[in-house]
Amino acid sequence: LDDTINVTVTLDGKTSTVTMTETEIDGIYHGEFTPHSAGFPVIHLSGMINNSKVELDMHPEEVESISILPPLKQIDIGIEPSDVQCKEGLELFMRIHEDSSICASSGLGQRLMELGVVTHF
Repeated sequence: LDDTINVTVTLDGKTSTVTMTETEIDGIYHGEFTPHSAGFPVIHLSGMINNSKVELDMHPEEVESISILPPLKQIDIGIEPSDVQCKEGLELFMRIHEDSSICASSGLGQRLMELGVVTHF
């Protein structure tokens, strides 16, 4: 696959670049994408193949509601702390002394803010 091939996935208004790697079988490529929310993704491929400009949009099936990973696991897979998704009923807070976030109930979040541990994004 030519270095000029770019693959992105857009889901819920957020675009992620997908790195493609060739498998053991010549001409077969693999890329990984972990959805951060439910919705209808658009996969966009653009670049040059055999000296011809190629541009393609694919519209796969809807990504259905996913179980939400804990904040630190979301950050470990590349989601920015400010983009972490919280389970229903919880709010996202930024930890003041480290580049991470937590999900907490409104009451607990308010108490942690009073203690100077977290702030709202």
